[in-house]
Amino acid sequence: MNPQDVVAALAQIGRLKAIPRTGWVRAGVPDVESVADHSYQTVVLALLLGDELGVDTDRLIRLLVIHDLAESEVGDLTPEDVTPDEKRRLEDAAMQRLCRKLPNGDKVGELWREYSEHRSPEAKLAKELDTLEMGLQAGEYARQHPQVDLSKFHAWAQARVSHPAPIELLETAYRLDERAK
Repeated sequence: MNPQDVVAALAQIGRLKAIPRTGWVRAGVPDVESVADHSYQTVVLALLLGDELGVDTDRLIRLLVIHDLAESEVGDLTPEDVTPDEKRRLEDAAMQRLCRKLPNGDKVGELWREYSEHRSPEAKLAKELDTLEMGLQAGEYARQHPQVDLSKFHAWAQARVSHPAPIELLETAYRLDERAK
């Protein structure tokens, strides 16, 4: 372990606290969450729902802790920015560089590959919780800023969440959103 590499890697990862979520910015939401805010909330969802959803909660949490680390280098890329293949290529390369600086970087890299390739039930659920969190955040922003059209975020989440429990949470949140209008 090279302490300078670790400190540099931690500083890089810490930049996630200052990277705003691109989709919200483009939609016109004021004072948007950071990538780190989003990542934290996905971890909380995993902690609260993992056991109920029948997966290894500790593994699910680990996957979600690392799921946005590449964005500390490449930024919060959206489908409007790059193709899915290009995003994957950029993020894979960023994670390889980051993992070389980390203690246990090989383990972090393996978690990244598991997540990005949807290799396990936990990795598949991690992606769903990532999308669920975005959908729930869309509801929060819709209530706070009714003048901003966030319908595409609701549609995106509904089209990509398939596990019954996250679907129920999204539907409940959307019903609350409709009542708040």
